[in-house]
Amino acid sequence: MKKIYKVLLAEDDFASAKIVIHTLNKYNFSVEHAENGKIALDKIKAGNTYDLIITDIMMPEMDGLTLVEKLHNLVETPIIMLTAVGDRENVRKAAKYKVKMFLLKPISSAKIFEKVKEAIRITDSELINKRAVPFRYRILNADEDVWKLELSGIPLVELEEVEQEFASRLKKTKNLKEIRIDIASEVLYNPLSPHHLDNLIKTIRSEYTNGLEISLSGGYFKHIEKSVLADTDHLSKCKLAS
Repeated sequence: MKKIYKVLLAEDDFASAKIVIHTLNKYNFSVEHAENGKIALDKIKAGNTYDLIITDIMMPEMDGLTLVEKLHNLVETPIIMLTAVGDRENVRKAAKYKVKMFLLKPISSAKIFEKVKEAIRITDSELINKRAVPFRYRILNADEDVWKLELSGIPLVELEEVEQEFASRLKKTKNLKEIRIDIASEVLYNPLSPHHLDNLIKTIRSEYTNGLEISLSGGYFKHIEKSVLADTDHLSKCKLAS
């Protein structure tokens, strides 16, 4: 499985933030958005680590220059600073704090994509286009009382279709004892997949309350961080197959 690159974006302008998030979310990036420098700094001080930080200069509460100044001796993470044309003085100040990459606003998808690859020193061969690995699912009735659900590919949206089909089938059965869910590792490329899977388990539990056992397996659980799994309400309570 290819690396998922974690990006912290400090940007109060939602239009600009949307461009960055939409661009990077097409590939194996996980973007965490902070609306100002203070929120971004708090995330880092809380122990979160990132492969890249992207920050605007002009933001409320704490601007980008103050943020990079405070990060100077705190992390070694590469930083891209978003700047305006003619903003030479701020570029000069940022350079004192080891900021080496700048991107002029208004930003475009092509420019941000190339600058990000340059900043974290990756090539196209290290990226995965999520649309090239379409999401698929299969519901198999292995036995009258045991079902199997197979999830593969990268879901670009929530698992609503799977939830609806499962709910419909569960209403028609009375003897089900176990559901075995096998999840391929690439599902994890969707950074919201733990939340989506948690909702799927919740739906199954709410539709079928007769002591149903749900067991989980697949490459997904070899790569997901234990802390992320532990933060889920329903997924974390299922049995993991050895």
